[in-house]
Amino acid sequence: MGKIQILAKEIVDRIAAGEVVTNPAAAIKELVENSIDANASNITIEIESGGKTLIRVSDDGEGIANEDLERALMRNATSKVYNSLDGVSTLGFRGEALASICIVSKMVVKSRSIADKTGLELTAEYGIVTGQKPVPYAIGTAIEARDLFSNVPARRKHLKKDSNETAAVITVAGMLALSHPEVAVKLVCDGRVAFHTDGSSDIKNVAAIVLGKRFLEGALDLDYNDEPLVIKGFLTSPSFIGKHSARVVILNGRYVRCPALNKAVDDAYHDVCGKKGAAFLLYIELPYKYVDVNIHPAKTSVLLLNESLITLMAKQAIKKALADSFAIKEEFSIVGVYEAPWQVTNQMFESVAHYVAPNAAVQLPESVYSYDESTFLSQGMEKEAEIIVPKHSKKEPVQLAPKIEIDKSLIYAIANMKFVGCAFGVYSMFEVDNDIFIIDNHAAHERVLYEEYMAALKSDAIPIQNLLVPVAVDVDPSTEQAILNSLSLLAGIGFEFDLMGPGIAACRAIPAYNGFEDPKSLVESIVSELGAGHIVDTYDRCESLIRRACHDAIRSSNEISELEVKKLAVDLSNTQMPYVCPHGRPIISRISKLQFMKAFERV
Repeated sequence: MGKIQILAKEIVDRIAAGEVVTNPAAAIKELVENSIDANASNITIEIESGGKTLIRVSDDGEGIANEDLERALMRNATSKVYNSLDGVSTLGFRGEALASICIVSKMVVKSRSIADKTGLELTAEYGIVTGQKPVPYAIGTAIEARDLFSNVPARRKHLKKDSNETAAVITVAGMLALSHPEVAVKLVCDGRVAFHTDGSSDIKNVAAIVLGKRFLEGALDLDYNDEPLVIKGFLTSPSFIGKHSARVVILNGRYVRCPALNKAVDDAYHDVCGKKGAAFLLYIELPYKYVDVNIHPAKTSVLLLNESLITLMAKQAIKKALADSFAIKEEFSIVGVYEAPWQVTNQMFESVAHYVAPNAAVQLPESVYSYDESTFLSQGMEKEAEIIVPKHSKKEPVQLAPKIEIDKSLIYAIANMKFVGCAFGVYSMFEVDNDIFIIDNHAAHERVLYEEYMAALKSDAIPIQNLLVPVAVDVDPSTEQAILNSLSLLAGIGFEFDLMGPGIAACRAIPAYNGFEDPKSLVESIVSELGAGHIVDTYDRCESLIRRACHDAIRSSNEISELEVKKLAVDLSNTQMPYVCPHGRPIISRISKLQFMKAFERV
């Protein structure tokens, strides 16, 4: 007799159930999604012992017709899709959720549709219907599953303790509530109400209930609409990164895991403020032709078709929201005519009139400003574009992604404000009307240098400084191999390495940036990063450049004159993000006259 046998139907059913229902939280996800698909306005979830003893999901949706109730418990039975999975718009469509839960539990289903005069109750044990009877019941459905996996001891043994399973249920129920804020979701765990949303469609309210009010502290609003992508929701302010861990993506009403979108968020934050790991709640709408939700049994992972285009647009939307958040938008009364050190037309900076220069316009020496008006216009005002070819289809049209532009009026105006002086050797103060603006010289210089370095990196124009005496560093075998693997990458950021012999690496050239008084320390730092596996791609090159910019920037021990401060303000105005340093810290702050008066109890 051959070794290959056809499995019995009972075994096949149990295996299929295990693909969809791995724990109580997964069972609840399937049941609640069915309730949402049934257009329920109110859904109540009840569990006991983490869902091991009892799971009950009841709703006021459309209900199941009496004649369909028993068929609904069969495998591959569905009311949502028949011949094609293309363009599926419902949450549950495989037709396996009820059957899978039924096979591994003792189930009671009560339901009534609008067409039925009375409800029907059906009981089943481990996939076998044991009875049914008519019962009085409101329109809607209630499904109760007891003793989950009691007939599959191996799977039940691997369930976690009650508190952990309860936590998983709370998380899944919360994601479902966030996915559909128009539905009131109530979760009761062991008789205690864990949360209850009101179904008002207010996503901020649901976020506060599910993710906690602290999640919204300093949160930035995101509202982007550019065909084919719509994104709304909230982003963590850079100053709050690390305080919240929630990273939620709701795609077409479905909570999903999508690493590509997570990376788009991280890349956007990194590009704008040099940070990553931000929390977010994103509601994304895409035409169904761009999304494949049929790649995972539980439909929690999705595949984005034309992924490069979608993630590019998402990244641009997030960068725009971040850029807008950094701009200082207060308006001041007009008490004079604004004049800049260069010729400025009304068409160029219409909003500059909101800022005032109580002193005469400062005409700085030509030596301070090493570029003329045409250079300024070409560097600071033109809209650049990146050419992106979506990786899923090389034949599609080229997409243009405009660079983010923000209001720089305040930066342009600072050079003509009244210079008050420097505090602590690093903070420059400018007075205008009833406010004092403060520039962190070190942070401003960091931003200027960082963008210079990035521009040089992108254009392969990093200047090289050959060392008269190569810097030799002892390395272990793994670091030695890492250097050999990274020679071209290192050359791309201005370092020329080779091996002097076993266990000795030599650096013969470094980037010709100002400030490198100790090349040995710099080289040892780079080698250390390589040995730790930190410098592996372009992303990490940027991290190195941030540190380099910080190293080179003005420090509190450096004396800086008024002309140099105003030169720094002009240089800052030519950067893409003049309001935040590469680490994400603010460059400019404002103190009002009223705050001074309060400090001295004058008001």
